[in-house]
Amino acid sequence: MCPYTVGVSLRGIICGGTVLDKTHILTAAHCVKHNEDTAWGIEVIINTRNWYYRENNVFQVSKAIIHKDYKQGTHNNIHNLADIAVLKLDRELPLEALRTRLQTVSLPNSVPQVNTTAEICGFGNTNQGLPEPPRWMYKLQTTTISLAECRQYVIDRLHTSHLCTRSSVGQGLSIGDSGSPLIHNGKVIGVASWGHEVNLATRQPQVFTDVYTYGSWIRDAMNWNDASRASEHWIYL
Repeated sequence: MCPYTVGVSLRGIICGGTVLDKTHILTAAHCVKHNEDTAWGIEVIINTRNWYYRENNVFQVSKAIIHKDYKQGTHNNIHNLADIAVLKLDRELPLEALRTRLQTVSLPNSVPQVNTTAEICGFGNTNQGLPEPPRWMYKLQTTTISLAECRQYVIDRLHTSHLCTRSSVGQGLSIGDSGSPLIHNGKVIGVASWGHEVNLATRQPQVFTDVYTYGSWIRDAMNWNDASRASEHWIYL
C-alpha cells in the first residue's frame, strides 16, 4: 500500500513524504523548519507501513531545500504560503531491492480539475481521542473542490497555490499527516499542509500545496548543487 510514501521525522515530530527518486523526498516545509532556532536532525523512514518498525529503514537527510517564499502561519491573510520542501538524502534508497514496497512517483502535467478523486496516505491520528499516530499507515479517498468552495470553510487564508479536498464525514487530515502526498493516477498532485482536526459530524476541507504550481521549482531543487554551500543544512531556493 502506498509504496511512494515515506515517514519524515524531526526530533519526534511525525510527517509524511513522497519518493521522487533515489535521493530526493518531497514534503511540507513546516515539517522540517519551524523557526530560525530549529535544530538539525531530519530522518526519512522507509518501509513505514508500520511506523514503529525502523530497523535498517532510517535514512539521514543531508539538506532540506525550502521554497524561498515559505511563510509558516498566517501572513497577509494567507496561511502556510509555499509550504513545500525537497529533502536530499545522504545515501540512495534501495529502490531496486524494495521495488514492491518502495517506488517513485511522477509530478503532474496539468492543474488538477475540481471533483478529481485522489488518495492520501499517511500516519495521522485516525481518532480524535488518540494522543499518538496510528501504528499502521492508512489510505484515505478524497475529492478535490474549488478554492471558492474551500473559502466558505477556511475564510480567506487561501492562495492560488493551494489545493483543497473534502472527504467523507469524520475523515481528513490530522496530526501526523503533514507533508503526505495527495495522489491521482500515479502522480503526486498535492502535499498535505493544513486542515481542521477531524470532526466526526462535518466534512471540513483539507488544504494541500498544489504540486503543479511548484513543478519547476521542485525540479530545480532536485538538481541544486552549489559546492560553496556544502556545509549548510537548510537551503532557501
